[in-house]
Amino acid sequence: MKNKVLLDDHITVEECSGHLSSVEDAIYVIGGKWKLKIIIVLQESSNIRFNELQRKIPGISARVLSNELKDLELNGFVKRVVHAEQMPVIVEYISTDYSKTLKPVIMALSDWGRNHKNNIREDVFQLNDCLNSKGDIFVFFLKSVLNDCACSNPSSQAISLMDNSVVESFSLALLMSFSCICCCVFCPV
Repeated sequence: MKNKVLLDDHITVEECSGHLSSVEDAIYVIGGKWKLKIIIVLQESSNIRFNELQRKIPGISARVLSNELKDLELNGFVKRVVHAEQMPVIVEYISTDYSKTLKPVIMALSDWGRNHKNNIREDVFQLNDCLNSKGDIFVFFLKSVLNDCACSNPSSQAISLMDNSVVESFSLALLMSFSCICCCVFCPV
């Protein structure tokens, strides 16, 4: 007998597993650092040659671009057109109609990403406001911990030289303090 536990009164565990499997497949096909960037550039251009495509995507190497284009072609997002009748032979890449079906997905991801970034920024600003009101205590604590630390950890030295007004970023101070505390725990004094 199958498990018919209902989630959210509309979907069973089996259906949920199917949806998750579909999402995993989609992320596998369009995930990674470069695939969506390549698809977007191809959709903005009609026909584009390899070197021009590489120039429009800063930081991508020729080898990575070649591999990503092969994967995108295999999945039907890119069409490779070879003009053998010309000398030298010209190879162009074209966005397929199938890749255009990703536009609403890309727009939804863009909207979600923008909202997520704003939420994170709001949280960071709230933490920074809290830190600013209690920053002197935090810096005093860090400096006192570091004074007892006999190691030469660069982040330890950086915090011990800090002026109280320098602590502007909670995440940086927290990262440095974590490395210093770990250093104090694991370094012989």
